[in-house]
Amino acid sequence: MDFSDPTVIMLIVLAVGLLVLMLIIYGTMSKKVTESKRLSDEAIKKADDSIRERTNNLLRLSTIPFLWAVRSELQRENYLELEQYLHQFVREKGVTQVALIGTDNVIRLASDKKHEGRPYNEIFKEDISGLDNMVIHEKENGQKLIIAPVTGINDRLATVAIAYDPNEL
Repeated sequence: MDFSDPTVIMLIVLAVGLLVLMLIIYGTMSKKVTESKRLSDEAIKKADDSIRERTNNLLRLSTIPFLWAVRSELQRENYLELEQYLHQFVREKGVTQVALIGTDNVIRLASDKKHEGRPYNEIFKEDISGLDNMVIHEKENGQKLIIAPVTGINDRLATVAIAYDPNEL
């Protein structure tokens, strides 16, 4: 092959030009794919955060009237009705466990009867001492534990713990 022939030189220049063009196109496409993946990941994170926030807001919204009902029955010492409330609440999709914890941190009533009479910290790890507002603890797998004090006029009557698993829906 004669490299001084203009046709061969044109073919080599054309081949090198095509190779450079392909490298430029590949680099541009690679950047676009990377940027697209980053934007997609950001959108997914933003959607997950929005779902988590809305779920927490709905859990708060549904727990408040439940606490009012529990407080009312505690003040009347109507434990049979309280037990019915717990069992009805745990039937809701996603709710896996409900417990009423006394001021001595012993579980008084629970949807899981094996937990009744046991210390709170044997079943749950989250701290409830000094709790004065509803708190939602989130675990890595999406499960949530809603812990809320049931208060009377001047003091705490009990604490309610509700385990929620969105994967159970």
